[in-house]
Amino acid sequence: MAANKLICLRMCRQAALLLCARYQNKKTAKTSAVRLLSAAIGAILFYVGFVSPFLTSKSVHAAVFFVQQAANAISSSGKTLSFSLPSATVTGNLLLVSFDKDGTQSVTVSDSQGNTFFQAGSELTSPGGAHSRVYYAKNIAGGPDTVNVALSANSTYLEVYITEYTGIDPVNPVDVQLGASGSSANASSGNGTTSFAGDVIYGFCIGDSSSSRHPVSLPVRLFMAILSKTR
Repeated sequence: MAANKLICLRMCRQAALLLCARYQNKKTAKTSAVRLLSAAIGAILFYVGFVSPFLTSKSVHAAVFFVQQAANAISSSGKTLSFSLPSATVTGNLLLVSFDKDGTQSVTVSDSQGNTFFQAGSELTSPGGAHSRVYYAKNIAGGPDTVNVALSANSTYLEVYITEYTGIDPVNPVDVQLGASGSSANASSGNGTTSFAGDVIYGFCIGDSSSSRHPVSLPVRLFMAILSKTR
């Protein structure tokens, strides 16, 4: 490929010289201008053939930005919850759907755009019996969106949180995932090591509270690191 570009460059430069030479015999005063024109053409062709492809082939990491969020909860026992994001989503972005419920019901997460949602990690359970999950949809279709969380059986509570990010890798958005539950006063997911500079750390935490005068947090924590790569 490099040899072909070099041959093309030489042929184009020679053609420019021949074209300009026709005017040299009649107007020798323009010899310097002809040489300058020839050099300029050669420089442009060199940039287009060699420098420009080299620059554009470099991968540039896109900045990751939080776009919007929404949250809702059922007011009484139920098994479905649907609500919309406040603004239209952007094509190619990432949606995260986190929620907690009271049992081991199976779950289906869907939306009005027809995006596919994947579960991140496994369901976590707090010492008090709260069950939490996180789902994500990558490279979304974009536009107005209503998210629906459906359980296989009723739950006495269902709290759902939706978040949209832009700049996330549309193919492999999750770098590291881990989570833990326990009775410590400080919530912790455990330690994780990211693989890429610029990863975004997304955490979802719920807590039980005791009936004592000073509530004690019994945390459930889910940790996800998400790649920050150009789409």
